Amino acid sequence: MRHSLLRSDSAVSEVVGNLLIFSIVITSIGLVFVVGGPIVNSAEDSAKLDYITSTFVVMQSDITRVAYNQAPFQNSGLKLGGGSFSLGTNSNINNITVQVNNTNFSCSDYIEYTYKDSRIAYINGGVYHRYPSESAKIISAPRIYVQQNMTYISLYHLIGNISMGGMGYVGLSINYNSTQVDTFYPAAGQNLTIVLDGDYTDVQGRYLEDQGFVGTIGSSNTTYSRYADHVTVSQYFVTIED
Repeated sequence: MRHSLLRSDSAVSEVVGNLLIFSIVITSIGLVFVVGGPIVNSAEDSAKLDYITSTFVVMQSDITRVAYNQAPFQNSGLKLGGGSFSLGTNSNINNITVQVNNTNFSCSDYIEYTYKDSRIAYINGGVYHRYPSESAKIISAPRIYVQQNMTYISLYHLIGNISMGGMGYVGLSINYNSTQVDTFYPAAGQNLTIVLDGDYTDVQGRYLEDQGFVGTIGSSNTTYSRYADHVTVSQYFVTIED
């Protein structure tokens, strides 16, 4: 018996099979974009923030070298990669006041990079990372430390004002300005205090507690104190330009 080609079941099956394969391919591609896309973006964001963190640690080293007058100047910089970079004075981001023998030393200078909900900051010689969850950790410690009953405090004054965002490159010229060193011998029973205020107070305070300071939370700031026979406060003035 002969069958008409137009009525052949095999032709219909072949078309249906091709449609099924095409549907499976399209569905697979869609799943890759839906499931794999966020994973790829997350990996890119993580790599970007790792790069910025490493760059801030290098910048910290460059500022320290210039501040200690080990080099007259240093060139530094970073790729913005869609984030924003700022350098300046802002007590809402950073404010540290050292009080000893009725003498006050203050610094509100900062460098900060912001990308989406992550923030990386250089504050008074230390590097910190605040995560989208609002938790924060110290990446590289500031130069505030205690040896026996001798306390050494370094304050870094950054002279400059920079604000940039987008996909470009921020080039920085770090130049030495001046240094001031003061040594104190507090009277018996008189405490050294460090008052912190700003967005990074929590992580800065944890570091001070590791150095033996005791914190007291106030309405707008936190005061950390300890007894010290010998206190050296070093202030470094560094000019940073783009």
